[in-house]
Amino acid sequence: MQLDIVIATYRRPDLLALTLESLLRAHAPEGLDWNAIVVDNNSRDNTRDIVASFEPRFEGRLRYLLETQQGSSQARNAGILSSSADIVATIDDDEEIAATWFMALVDAFADPSVDYIGGPYHPKWEVPPPGWIPVVGYTAVIGIIESSTEPIDYGPGFNGGLVSGNSAFRRRVFELAGLYNPALGRTDRGLLSCEDHDFFLRLQSAGLRGRYIPAFGIHHWIPAQRMTTAYHRSWVFGQSMSIVRLPPEQGVAHLFGIPRYYFGDALRHSLRWLRSGFDLQQGLLAQLSWIKIAGRFYGRWRMAR
Repeated sequence: MQLDIVIATYRRPDLLALTLESLLRAHAPEGLDWNAIVVDNNSRDNTRDIVASFEPRFEGRLRYLLETQQGSSQARNAGILSSSADIVATIDDDEEIAATWFMALVDAFADPSVDYIGGPYHPKWEVPPPGWIPVVGYTAVIGIIESSTEPIDYGPGFNGGLVSGNSAFRRRVFELAGLYNPALGRTDRGLLSCEDHDFFLRLQSAGLRGRYIPAFGIHHWIPAQRMTTAYHRSWVFGQSMSIVRLPPEQGVAHLFGIPRYYFGDALRHSLRWLRSGFDLQQGLLAQLSWIKIAGRFYGRWRMAR
């Protein structure tokens, strides 16, 4: 089996070094021919030097690629297009793969009916998190994904989606579903998102089969700056602003172009906050519910322009 691992990076050379260390540290089963492609999204720092310092240890299995067009989707697409292996995996530069990552990937793709896989994001805290984290329903804000303790197909009965920071695909997937939407995803200008959800919808529309594999996990660096209410508000606003670019939810009632249940959720969380005696976490849930609505309005206004 041939595997190319695409690592999109932007101005995180120290964390990238930990990511590369984890690839060397994890056990790769015999018969797996793997390579890593680091896509530098125009970092303008010592990222190139960091990659060069690892090249001898990778023994020809590490390649550097510069993508000057800004955006996480642009960088990830550049890596995918430059790859040639049967299986293409994507991880991020603030992650360390689990010791079982390679073996889980090989085992999953031994089943020819499996087209893509994803796995959990285990937190690696920079500092101990405050008591109100994680916020129920908003664990994705800081990057925690632990959807199931058993392997399960994506689809009915699975609560969650596929995330590009830890996923792997057969090459035919990109021929059938396309690449990541460059109009979505994080850029140097803000916390835009929804590129993963957009791509996941296209995977499902193409009838491709995916599996969530608990052993296919990564350890995700969570910096102190994400453990703030300000970051949560900013992330939720950006996500809500981005989601208007996706096809509207089917079978969902809308009000002013926004899912009607958003308003019900916001009112319920506001009442719970009042009844709780102004509890911090309940107050944040209420704020985020209204921010989701504001983000949708703003996103629609921008699209209308």
